Amino acid sequence: MQDTLTQAVDEITKQLSALGNTLFYIIAAITIVPYVLFAVGLSSAAKNHRIRNSWMAWLPIARKHLLAEVADMRRVQVGKQKKLTTQYEICLVALFACLYGMTRTDNPALLFIPVIVVAVLSYNQAFSYYYFYRLCDRENATAYFLLGLIVKPLNAFFVYHCR
Repeated sequence: MQDTLTQAVDEITKQLSALGNTLFYIIAAITIVPYVLFAVGLSSAAKNHRIRNSWMAWLPIARKHLLAEVADMRRVQVGKQKKLTTQYEICLVALFACLYGMTRTDNPALLFIPVIVVAVLSYNQAFSYYYFYRLCDRENATAYFLLGLIVKPLNAFFVYHCR
């Protein structure tokens, strides 16, 4: 027969296991739902603007490229040159080349280059969101942009809304 201490430990273990499972499902839903909403919204927006390869909305790095491509559609509509997609591609290649160079050499100067490239990449992505929102919902674009900068997961809901 088990003593009361062993029974109490078994009961606590079962409760913690149930709590852990519940937390896992909640965290999975919190991360998967915005990912799917963003992908569906971006994919349908790309299809609406006749951009090939709308399936790229489901791939982590490619979805940012697709976002820049849709945002460039807005820039072309207002008479500006198409530069966000090219800038994104150049920054991404430079980042990977720099990271590769860092693994091959012990040059500490290479540590500053990725920081600069990531800053330019962040600037690019921020304005990709802004031009995307301007393309889809002109009246609320600034509000979506600012709220998305403050609370990143909201971008998924805004992109889904703009589809």
